[in-house]
Amino acid sequence: GPQTHSEWVLKTHSARDAARSIRMAIGTEVTAADRRAQIASDSRPSNMTKLEEKLKKRYRTEQTIHDKVIVQTKHMKETISQVMRANQQLNRSCTKVWVALNVVEKRIEVRHGLPEQEKVQDELQMALEQELEQVTKIHSTCNDWVKKGQDVQSRLDRSLADLIAKRISLHQDRTEYPWEFLKQVHECDKAGLQFCKDLVAILQAVEKVLSSCQQTTAAALRRRLADLQRMRDQLYYDLQDNEAATVQAETRIARWEKQIREFNSRPENQAKDSSGIDFDIHGNKAGLSFEQFRKIHAFIKGACYTGSEGCQMEKIFARADKTGSGFLDQSEFKASLRRALKIPQKIISDPEIAAFCDSLDKTRSGNVSIQALCAFLNMDLDIEVIKRQNESMKHMLDQLHDIHDTLTQDSHRKREAWLIDRECMNVNGQKALELDRGAMNKDEQQGHKRRKPLEPRLRDKVRLKIQKALK
Repeated sequence: GPQTHSEWVLKTHSARDAARSIRMAIGTEVTAADRRAQIASDSRPSNMTKLEEKLKKRYRTEQTIHDKVIVQTKHMKETISQVMRANQQLNRSCTKVWVALNVVEKRIEVRHGLPEQEKVQDELQMALEQELEQVTKIHSTCNDWVKKGQDVQSRLDRSLADLIAKRISLHQDRTEYPWEFLKQVHECDKAGLQFCKDLVAILQAVEKVLSSCQQTTAAALRRRLADLQRMRDQLYYDLQDNEAATVQAETRIARWEKQIREFNSRPENQAKDSSGIDFDIHGNKAGLSFEQFRKIHAFIKGACYTGSEGCQMEKIFARADKTGSGFLDQSEFKASLRRALKIPQKIISDPEIAAFCDSLDKTRSGNVSIQALCAFLNMDLDIEVIKRQNESMKHMLDQLHDIHDTLTQDSHRKREAWLIDRECMNVNGQKALELDRGAMNKDEQQGHKRRKPLEPRLRDKVRLKIQKALK
């Protein structure tokens, strides 16, 4: 059956006791061997002892140098690998900075195509110029560090090659040269490690500055496009309102000109009232209110319209003038209202007709002047006011047309600027390497001559760098 707990504990303690006994035996044997060696050493001659000590010291020195060479060789290989990785990272960062520099230069070049009225020192332009300045500085810094990294790596390679070449014979040299050489190698190794440490800080600073500049420019680009789009929308709605106002003004001008033509074409308007009648005063004297005058005026003038011929009031009242004197008495005027104009008594009563005639009869002769009657019926149409309004409206319409043309041109420029700035936002590393627009237009003018393409090896190398930089 299974062992008990006591058996399990006893088994473990037995193994421990056996191990302790063996360790004590080994210690006793080592102590006895050391004692015998010390007795043998004390019985030897003194000259032999000094020689042995010198040989032992020399052996320990050679062994130390040999061990240091091995350790330093290992450290040098690790340092060289670390420096190589750092240089590779530095090259990738340099490629990224170079691509960013090409992008900002391409964006500035694209913005040179803006219309003259849209070329302003705005936030985007300042951000691009600042980014160009910062990226140029860090690009120069990266180039300096690339040269420094190449120098450090070449010195490490030479030191490692010297160390490997002298590792067999270096420990046999009894001068101080091995220690000086190892010290130089150690200093070179230390310089390589310090280079890697400093490079990490430099690359972090470069990445921070580059990211900050790109974020600032991207934000400025978005705000610029939003501002342009908002201004384009405002201009669009303004142009729509201008077109609606133009249609409204042209309609009003056409109506006023029609009224002026109709007014000038009426025969009754050829007659001028020189009597100087004040209708309000005479209406008050005759006992007619303003509402009664207004009602009489509306019904008589409305009844004088004869279809397509317009208002023929002078002809109608001239037919009632049997004597041809240009005056109508009350009976003739009432007959023309009842018979010719078909105005019943329930609309305009006989007393109202009598009071109306009295208000127009300045001489109190009992007769009404046809000219005064036509002037009364036309007194609601102030043709001079309409003419002034018509001229003022034409002047404002001309101004509106000029402003509309200006806004239209401004809208076109804003659209072109929006397209150019959107093209700036779409510029990336690949587009930055394309031929500029001016060179392409020049090639088209020269008969669509194609430039010699890049060699496949060089093209693949450039594409690989761009892909690494964009990761």
